[in-house]
Amino acid sequence: MSWIISLVLQLAGLSLIRCTAQNTPFQYHLDVRGSEVLYRFEWNVSQDQKRLTFRTCLKSDRLRELSVLGVGFGPNDEPSNLDLVMTMIAHESTPVFVKGFTDDERVIQLESAVKHDNSGFYWETPNQHQFCFGFERQALSCSRHGYSIDDQTTRLFMFHQFDTLRKLRAFYSSGGPRFIAWLHRGSELQNEFESFWLDDKKVHFSSIAHSLTRVQLIKSPVEQELREKYKGSENFELTVNEVEIPKGETTYWCKTDQLPRFPTKQHIIRFEPILSESSKGFVHHMEVFLCTGLKRVAEYNGPCNSEAKPMGLRQCRQVIAAWAVGAAGLSMPKEAGIAIGGTDGTQDVVLEIHYANMHQAQGIVDNSGFRFFLTSQLHKFDVGVIELGLVYSPRNSIPPGQKKFSLSGYCDNRCTDLALPAQGITVFASQLHTHGTGWKVATYHLRNGRRLADLNRDDHYSPHYQEIRLLQKPVRVYQGDSLVTKCTYDTTRLSAVTFGGISHEDEMCLNYIFYYPKTDLELCKSEVSQPELDEFLQQMLTDSVKYPGSVEDKFNAVDWMQTDHAEKLAHFYSNAILEMHCNNSAGTRIPGSTIHVMPVHVPQHPIPVTTLNKLKCLLPDK
Repeated sequence: MSWIISLVLQLAGLSLIRCTAQNTPFQYHLDVRGSEVLYRFEWNVSQDQKRLTFRTCLKSDRLRELSVLGVGFGPNDEPSNLDLVMTMIAHESTPVFVKGFTDDERVIQLESAVKHDNSGFYWETPNQHQFCFGFERQALSCSRHGYSIDDQTTRLFMFHQFDTLRKLRAFYSSGGPRFIAWLHRGSELQNEFESFWLDDKKVHFSSIAHSLTRVQLIKSPVEQELREKYKGSENFELTVNEVEIPKGETTYWCKTDQLPRFPTKQHIIRFEPILSESSKGFVHHMEVFLCTGLKRVAEYNGPCNSEAKPMGLRQCRQVIAAWAVGAAGLSMPKEAGIAIGGTDGTQDVVLEIHYANMHQAQGIVDNSGFRFFLTSQLHKFDVGVIELGLVYSPRNSIPPGQKKFSLSGYCDNRCTDLALPAQGITVFASQLHTHGTGWKVATYHLRNGRRLADLNRDDHYSPHYQEIRLLQKPVRVYQGDSLVTKCTYDTTRLSAVTFGGISHEDEMCLNYIFYYPKTDLELCKSEVSQPELDEFLQQMLTDSVKYPGSVEDKFNAVDWMQTDHAEKLAHFYSNAILEMHCNNSAGTRIPGSTIHVMPVHVPQHPIPVTTLNKLKCLLPDK
């Protein structure tokens, strides 16, 4: 009700005190392009990560017509159940700070304004084309319709409206004082005001101009420090050169290259993507592989699956950089770096780019790649990368019409016992990865059958935002530990089976973990046993005759729309014998590693995160 009183005072000719903008520079920012406008979103996180400060700006030539500017926080790409914060600008009056939400039907519901002294609300016009407002909030929301901010992916919906207060302006100019008398009408007043602002009591969020972006709002506390520390370091670039993206929906492009010559060993301490403006939206992910062996790699620049590709590229498997859509780069910790150079170091590398040309556009030219920052002042340890999750295989497939179908890839204790050093490894960063149907990913960490803190998880995962993230705290993984990567998929919009594989239309379940000290282990993944899968699919077929054909043929022959078939498949995946892949950088099994294993049981946490948050809201200090 306080925001209504504030507005009434304005209409009566009184003014509110303008709040002062904060002077502290913002740690993070995003620029988001909307329809005829440019949004800028800036934020800081308190040292204890419990409170955030935001500044939202809109740049437009139509600033005089602006009546609403706001931001919505939510867990997924649909604008339902958003936590809304906005400023509303009445005719010739001080902006009003309003909170609200969208319901299950995406209808905007307004709530009372947060008091200025609690919200840190301020507004400003830095120039004639830009309007900004700022506010503060707790990371944990105890509101019924609020959204709690964590270190996982958050959807930001930036929104604005031009000239939506036409009715209110007309009313104000024709008889504003009558508005004051409406204070006595209690709750009716809010309904009247809503109808003035929104032109309708049921306005869907989709009818208001908005832009969606995805972001991790609470990052590792050392990320900004490391980025600033390394930004002035010596650097070099590896990119493709004028590649015309093929028309096919999925293309893996390989280009051989050479690192600069370094007579002594160097450490890469940061890498970041270089993305061509013309090809943004086509580059899905990129990797740089260091080649091993003494033999020089032949020059090549073309599709990775071409028959013309040199056989020698098989020795190029050591990952030194990885990027996926939405990521911003990765800084190494002070203790470690990625080793290159020296008399024993190879110079040959392969830059691999996955192009996703879903609409088969022609004439798109790409020059993307990486920028590497390095130092000759070596850190204590060399960095390694291990690929966790599922093997790229149609054995790991998802039925259509499923809202929450999960697959798990295993790195079992026998592999880590054999491949990790006695002192263990320290994991400092992680990149979760699926294709289009993945919406939740977690890597569980188990020791002696006991579940430890999750190595990484994102309950709001988006395949359109797959950055390599520094972990909040480094994680120690010891010999005999198990790592289970579980991905959850939504195939409700699909009518056919989604197979595991490398195509953008296929699915993956991966976690690339960055760690030190480097070991020979580069891949620790699993897939279900082929004989067991064949037997299971045969049982699912109604025809008693043995069904010939490939795994894909057998999956497609099953009627997955029958009530319990998908449930039976999920149960099968959770209990069937697995084939473990415990591989070194040469792509071969580490000698002595076990091939056939059983799935690792992951104990449930005793208290779900949502319940923990509710309990925190009952405590005095939230």
